[in-house]
This record gives sequence, C-alpha cells and structure tokens, in this order.
Amino acid sequence: MTRSVFYGFPAFVGSFSGPTTCSFWTDDPAQIGWSSPQVTVDLSKNPEAVRRGLITEAQVQVDDNATLGTFGMTRIGPMFPGGTLIGAVYLEEKLTVANNLAQPGPRPYEWCTIQYYASEPPPLTNRRFYGFHAQILSMTGTLAVVSLWARGTSANPGQQPMGTWAIDLAQYAHPQVASLVQIAAAGQAGPLYLDARAGGGGVVQFDAGPKTPRIAGGLVMSRRQHAR
Repeated sequence: MTRSVFYGFPAFVGSFSGPTTCSFWTDDPAQIGWSSPQVTVDLSKNPEAVRRGLITEAQVQVDDNATLGTFGMTRIGPMFPGGTLIGAVYLEEKLTVANNLAQPGPRPYEWCTIQYYASEPPPLTNRRFYGFHAQILSMTGTLAVVSLWARGTSANPGQQPMGTWAIDLAQYAHPQVASLVQIAAAGQAGPLYLDARAGGGGVVQFDAGPKTPRIAGGLVMSRRQHAR
C-alpha cells in the first residue's frame, strides 16, 4: 500500500536548524528535563510535497500543517523563525519507531491519521482517514448509528461520547482490510477510521484540531459542542 500512517504527539520545539527543520520534545521540558532527547524532523517532508512531486511517499516524515487546508494535523511551524513553537506533530509511523517513541495514549488509534496517495488504486486513491474510538449502536444495511468519542478521552472513566451520528460505513469508513483493525457490526466498540469527507460533507461535524498538548487547543469534536 502507498500510504502514510501518522501518530500525534505533543511538540515543544527546542531548536531549529533551517526554515522547516526542527527538533522537539514530546513533553514539557520543564517537567522531563532540558537534557531529555528530542525528535528531529523536516516539516517540509509531508503529503503535500508528495502531491507536488517534490518527494516520494517513502520520504514523508510528518503530516501536513493544519494551515495548508489539506486536512493535515501538524500544528508547529510550518516555517522558522516565526512558526508556532508549541503544538502537535503528527509523526510518520517509521519515525516513531526510529525515535523509540511509545504510541500515544492507551488507545493510539485515537491519535492516528492515514493518508493514501495517487499511486494507491481505488477505492483508496488520495483518501484520508481519522481514527476514533466509536461504538456502533445499530445498523441497517451499511448505515450505522455510531457514537464517537472526542480524541484522547474515551479511556477516561465515565466519559460520554461527543455525539452520535448516522454514517454510511460503506461510503465513509475505511474499507475492511487485514492490516487495520476496526469495528463493523452493531454492538461493537473500538477503533473506527472515518474519511475526512465525513467531516467536510457534514455527515460528521468535526475539525482537525488536536488536543495534544492542551496549549495547542481544539478537540476533534462536534461543532455544536466546540464552544464548550
């Protein structure tokens, strides 16, 4: 498959060595120590650079910056000096391994996005998916009534979902494949990967703002609840 899998991490930029290259801590250095290891990335190596033919899929390091309007989730930069220094980085899976980073949270799929590229055959060509913790309440054919939890909250005891929607899983959920575990039947609870079009098309109203760390602001949440 020609895709990038990203996981979201807090990012506290400690240094930058070029217009788009920086090193960051994945926690507040005042808490973990200023000598703690940092992760080095080139923010220009993102899916948009693949779309423009500037790099290959294998060279991608981070998700697009949220300011690009391409449904990306990265919040630091995108240029230095002057770019945002505290926010979130959605790091390509291979870099999480290379930097010995534990996947975020008790349910990492909540902090996961998947971007497919033009070279991926249908039905996944150029599609993007966001991971959620979800519960399917009922199904009629492929139309499911689904409760979704705000990103990073579902493991909290007693936490209620951010909302419940009717979603055509055949149209908006990631196809069932062996490499991706997700729920598919009434009564099941667990990971569900939804196409970005579900938000843009009003099927599920969510934005792309991560809540990692708190200072970055924004939850993947219903716009009806966004002012909360």
